[in-house]
Amino acid sequence: MSSPESPAEVAATVRQIAFWKKILFGLIICVVFFGILELMFWSLGAETQIEKEDPFRGFSHLVKVFERQGNRYKTRYVSAHRTFTEQSFRVEKPENGFRIFSLGGSSSYGYPWGAEVAFTEILGELIALEHPNLEVEAVNTGWGFVDDVLDVRRHVWNGAPTVGTVEMSSPDRSHL
Repeated sequence: MSSPESPAEVAATVRQIAFWKKILFGLIICVVFFGILELMFWSLGAETQIEKEDPFRGFSHLVKVFERQGNRYKTRYVSAHRTFTEQSFRVEKPENGFRIFSLGGSSSYGYPWGAEVAFTEILGELIALEHPNLEVEAVNTGWGFVDDVLDVRRHVWNGAPTVGTVEMSSPDRSHL
């Protein structure tokens, strides 16, 4: 009958795994697990976050506020129904075109009465009345909250504005 081995002898015979291999195996297991999980969700037709809404609310170079649809740029569906009002403008600005892009917070957005009575719409109508020879496009790029107007400017300047307005105001809580 063989004598039982002491714990020290057992430990001496066990092969040690290098620390870097433990880390590598741990990473591989995580990647494989989450990869399988993603494939499962994809195969079941689960919507991605970007399909439901713009998680960056227009503040990312990865997700554009406007997408090209034929000869027009239109507010992306997920942006238009969460953060920005629904807007569109021509891809090519006409020779007699006059574009106004208005950046800003809730007042520029049209809160609480709607985009059709916001500053941008009224300004566009007034310029069109005064200058009937111009094709005026007033694009409201105001959003319901404001953290940093400068983060959204890249989406606007690509639209070749003639005029850009920036609305910055302190919240008016008198309507609450």
